[in-house]
Amino acid sequence: HVLAGTEFYDLARAYFGSLAPIRSHARPSLVVHACAENHNSIGLLSLPEFEEPGATWWAQLAPAGQPGPRVVAKLPFVVDGEDTPAAYAIGAIEQAPSGDDTTLVLLEIAAGLSRTKLLTFMKGAGLDATLTATGRTSDKKVPDEILLAVNGFVAPGDERLKALAEIAGDAVARIAPI
Repeated sequence: HVLAGTEFYDLARAYFGSLAPIRSHARPSLVVHACAENHNSIGLLSLPEFEEPGATWWAQLAPAGQPGPRVVAKLPFVVDGEDTPAAYAIGAIEQAPSGDDTTLVLLEIAAGLSRTKLLTFMKGAGLDATLTATGRTSDKKVPDEILLAVNGFVAPGDERLKALAEIAGDAVARIAPI
């Protein structure tokens, strides 16, 4: 499943072969929905914008350990140049450590929590993280959703996530590796 009118059609052909059926969708949420309905599907979605207005596709993903689609890879594996299109592949595949991992973690934060403070919380919990994207679930000025790229594999019951929850307290309402 790919977004209509994007370069992801060629990327899907390159990685999944010329015989793989490809369906185009008008919106990212439709790709997520298609992958949720058919657990044998893989979807390709554009990398998130740093500040996304409105609802984000990545907030619709299933946390690790629960049924539903989640990010399983970033394509292409090897980048030829700056103009090479990149996408996240999503599917209902449970992640497993590969030895060279980056884990995407979705956080729902409280109003007033700065990005600097959030990254301090992450570091205090032993998570080496980079802010990837922010989204808003309402018209507030503060982002409600934060997408972080954490170096290494982070499982749902990881002690570092528990430590983050303790350090952050009420400032972080939800922590989900996606």
